[in-house]
Amino acid sequence: MRMLLEILTAQLGFKSKRFTIVWIYCTFFILFSNQNVQAQEIKASAKVDTTSIVIGNQFILDLSVTHPSNINPEWPAVADTFSLLEVVQRSGIDTPSSN
Repeated sequence: MRMLLEILTAQLGFKSKRFTIVWIYCTFFILFSNQNVQAQEIKASAKVDTTSIVIGNQFILDLSVTHPSNINPEWPAVADTFSLLEVVQRSGIDTPSSN
């Protein structure tokens, strides 16, 4: 076992055997831990009808989020003005549709 540890320490380029042991334990833990990792499909989008925008006039910004039914996203609080734009009217949040 010591010979294997010395070979691994030399091959991996580590300076101490203790670091090699810790590295081996961490590697085995990561490789063999039985964790269920599942990605959640969440998509956010912002749309503006660019064919009807006139400089200085109002336009409608449509914000939407597509998410799994077990997730309840929270909409951020938008200030009355941001980045030289003024929020004139806020509509309510539409009811989610089932997929």
